[in-house]
Amino acid sequence: MRKTSLPLVRQAALYLPDAPAGQAGIPLGSPAWTEWLARLRAFIYESQAGHFSARRETRRGKDYWYAYRRREGRLYHVYLGRSEDLDAGRLEQACAALAGEPGRAGPGVSGPEAPFLPARPPALPELLVERPRLVRRMCTPVTLIYAPGGFGKTTLVNQWRQACGFPVVWVSLRPEDNQPLRFWSTLAAALAATPGLGVTPPPGATPGDEGGPPCLPAAAGPGLLDYLAGARAGLVLDD
Repeated sequence: MRKTSLPLVRQAALYLPDAPAGQAGIPLGSPAWTEWLARLRAFIYESQAGHFSARRETRRGKDYWYAYRRREGRLYHVYLGRSEDLDAGRLEQACAALAGEPGRAGPGVSGPEAPFLPARPPALPELLVERPRLVRRMCTPVTLIYAPGGFGKTTLVNQWRQACGFPVVWVSLRPEDNQPLRFWSTLAAALAATPGLGVTPPPGATPGDEGGPPCLPAAAGPGLLDYLAGARAGLVLDD
């Protein structure tokens, strides 16, 4: 059985990491499973089809479950549904989809999609127009750069990053990041991957499964900002 700090679902039963050795698992679909699912934010699923990390994410005030797995160097996820949808059949269908077997995915389960972007800034162009005056103005605690597409906002911030003299956490945001758990976990992954900080996982986070982003409760997110301030590090949110 896979060693993990998260609860493990295997052979239609939930096994808790702190349970005594040999203790029977909690059957999926039982009242105890429903009770535990309401408390959990994440668990690991394992079967003959493969494995994935499941996470409960809040979107528009409602909780939904998503499954994540890294395959061939990319992190994929599929939608699982609400807590009441999580039965043995739905979990196994998602596992098959993430393993690259779409014919077994069944209705209601999306195919692999939305890999996490690398937590690093894009390369500067070879023919670069230096803008030292603008770079010098980026010295306030919070700087908002707003301009139409193609005006060089990302390039300007990247120039500042190379000249500032301290570590900078770079996060490239996408529409999927517009919910608290996803946003803070994306930030935690970028923080863990930033040279010069040496934090793995970041404060308040637990390591992600299969190389995925660290699992971070949304309430712990502001602690990352306190850590960045204390470490004298910058943060770029590139939208």
